[in-house]
Amino acid sequence: MTGGLLLALTCAAPARAYDIGIGIVGNEGHYAIVTGNFTSTERAEIDAGAAAWNAGAGEVLRGADWEWIRDADVSSGGRNNFRNEVYERDQAFFDANHWSDALAVTTPLVLNDRDIIFNSDETWVECLPSDCQVTTESSIGHVAMHEFGHRIGFNHENDFVATMNSEYENGGDIGDTAHRINEDDFAGLAYYYPGSSTGINLMLSKWAAAEEDGFVSEQWETPGHIFDLSANSWVGPSGPPGDVLVLVTGTSTASPLIEWRLSSNSTCTSVDPLVGSRTPTVGVNVPYSVGPSAWNVSGVSAANYYLCVLVDADNSVTETSGVDNGVRSDYASLTVIP
Repeated sequence: MTGGLLLALTCAAPARAYDIGIGIVGNEGHYAIVTGNFTSTERAEIDAGAAAWNAGAGEVLRGADWEWIRDADVSSGGRNNFRNEVYERDQAFFDANHWSDALAVTTPLVLNDRDIIFNSDETWVECLPSDCQVTTESSIGHVAMHEFGHRIGFNHENDFVATMNSEYENGGDIGDTAHRINEDDFAGLAYYYPGSSTGINLMLSKWAAAEEDGFVSEQWETPGHIFDLSANSWVGPSGPPGDVLVLVTGTSTASPLIEWRLSSNSTCTSVDPLVGSRTPTVGVNVPYSVGPSAWNVSGVSAANYYLCVLVDADNSVTETSGVDNGVRSDYASLTVIP
């Protein structure tokens, strides 16, 4: 028996991250970090944010050709010195330049000086964007990834789930990894910096877009979803959880098995209770929104669960990387009642 609700497979709208501002000639960019401004862990997070955009034959992202290269560290940084640098300034500096509401900025100077400046008065932490305390903490790696996207040439994207969303936490996480560009961002990257790779990588993001306070987010629209075993149906206005986004990068389509499972802890595995599945044919470099063919929650014990999604669950697709093949909800928000 199922919950009786069928969810259709739909193609997401074209990527608005194609809106590019001042691009960079060529397929690589260079930057240097002012080491005295950041701890070793923070420097590693900044590098991870840059590397999230790296593509090409030797990287996870297939069908695109871009690479960020870190040059030798520097001891000081400043605007208009004709070096691309990553450094910090305090709130007074941001106020003086009319950036009072910014966590970090990519300065709009042209030529080879387009620095990334972090606000030293912010509380920078090393966490997944969805795990940060949004009002008090900022993910330094994810903000770096966002600013490096500006440095490549992408403008803000608030109409779709994207790393380039002006509200950085709404970019979400890719799989259970901290710093991977979102599907929309990759589609833009592959369009402007196409590569010749024939490899395949499946990217599985959080949930399909929901608008919150005027911005598009990958969080669920409501704080909880409830399934009533006795009635064999979803309870209340929230209904079942939303779709997830899946993308194939490379030059070949794929038909991966996608499974929806429930976990009693934050670790999602293939032995968790199966509540839905689907095997769609997914095109190349276009994000798809997909839900299970049907929900089957009736055989699950009453409890609170994390919802997990696994793509290529049967390992039938040969991929360049499987690190982004599983995602989970950010908190235990699916409840099964007797």
